[in-house]
Amino acid sequence: MIKLNTHDIKNISSDYIREGRHYESWKINDVIIEDKKATMNVSMTALYPSDTSKENFHLSIYLAEEMASQLMIIYGHVWAELKEKKKEVWMLESHTKSIKAVTNPDRIKVEMEVPSMRKRGKMIYGVGKYHITDESGGLIELEQKGVLT
Repeated sequence: MIKLNTHDIKNISSDYIREGRHYESWKINDVIIEDKKATMNVSMTALYPSDTSKENFHLSIYLAEEMASQLMIIYGHVWAELKEKKKEVWMLESHTKSIKAVTNPDRIKVEMEVPSMRKRGKMIYGVGKYHITDESGGLIELEQKGVLT
């Protein structure tokens, strides 16, 4: 058996996960919804480390999941004709595949196709299939299944 203490863990774990992830932020510039598709344009408002040049940026899978989730939350509320977020959202399942790094922090595009959205009682179930891209050919593919309760 190996038991690691806080000092041991700090030396071999990721600074990004432990500290940096908390300093990154992003904003939604616009969302377009058409039938069973939605597109969201995003830009980073803060990078980690703060002195990181934009040339060294790459979108983490954690931020990709956040962005995809937020688009589904927005889409689900519009689909259900809810004008403000009063429902909690739970991700039931997720799959992420990084094809090529998304490296432009100013022009991130999140495209979602919704093969399934249904209401059962007070709950709304949805499935989203996503392509997150940038102008340099970056691509992250995701699929999420979730519920608004």
